[in-house]
Amino acid sequence: DRNYQIDKPNRVLRVAVLGDSYTAAFQVPIEKSFLRVAEKRLQTCLPAAEKFGDIQFMNFGVNGYGTAQELLMFRHRVSQFDPDIVLLALLTGNDLADNHPKLSQRVNVPYYTYINDELVLRNEFREDISFRLITSDLAKLGFQIMGKSRVIQVIFKGKYAFTDRFLRS
Repeated sequence: DRNYQIDKPNRVLRVAVLGDSYTAAFQVPIEKSFLRVAEKRLQTCLPAAEKFGDIQFMNFGVNGYGTAQELLMFRHRVSQFDPDIVLLALLTGNDLADNHPKLSQRVNVPYYTYINDELVLRNEFREDISFRLITSDLAKLGFQIMGKSRVIQVIFKGKYAFTDRFLRS
């Protein structure tokens, strides 16, 4: 997306959009993402143009995020930008199931539970050995190396394809 200053300029309408890979929209050129299309259309709307000098659609989409992670993103990052509107882009194909560990096949992610009229963060996954391994300094170094080596990426892609095809069926 773009870099935005934290302090909102005068006469700017900020729309923060939270979501997963559909919001992140890495699959399409940035100017064709639904955020940029909506931003352009709203800027050409006469009442909006008269009231606000600029309209900013801020992309806070992250691949693989569920609504618990999106709430954490809002609390820890998005709110500091003082958005006027916050949109949650929800995909019914996976986002609803991602809200409960028994409905989702995802591990190592936070969940919220509603207890005594309050949302309570469930992040026991942080104690799991698999999470501690993938977040270790050694694993982070490995991810950096893998991000720069096409050969290693191909090897891992092949490993995952083999595992999915022959070991999980």
